[in-house]
Amino acid sequence: METEWLRTFIVAAKKENFRETAEQRFITQSTVSKHIQHLEKELQTTLFERQGKNVKLNQIGAHFLPHAEKMMATIDEGLQNTRSFLNGYTFQLTIGVSPQIANSILPVIIHISAAKPRYSNNDRPVKV
Repeated sequence: METEWLRTFIVAAKKENFRETAEQRFITQSTVSKHIQHLEKELQTTLFERQGKNVKLNQIGAHFLPHAEKMMATIDEGLQNTRSFLNGYTFQLTIGVSPQIANSILPVIIHISAAKPRYSNNDRPVKV
């Protein structure tokens, strides 16, 4: 199963139109059809009901869509984490604060933290 097939399937499921899917994915309409055909062949079932120029997910396609989205989210997260690791980032820190603190105090704290690293091997970079 190719990731491009899954990406095309997800867009087609939401657009319900292969031409619009092709435009969004920057591929040809025949490539969209081939991606869907390959995916359907691998799954040994149809995923769409074809209705002229429009397509609509059938029951199996609707069942498969959240799984395809989850697979792509996991792949994308893995790629992003690997790229971050290669750039020297070993973790992600998410801070939730009120807008007042985010605009006034938080930038100062981040700046001070970045100026005085606590780690000698610099494996905890702070990017402002």
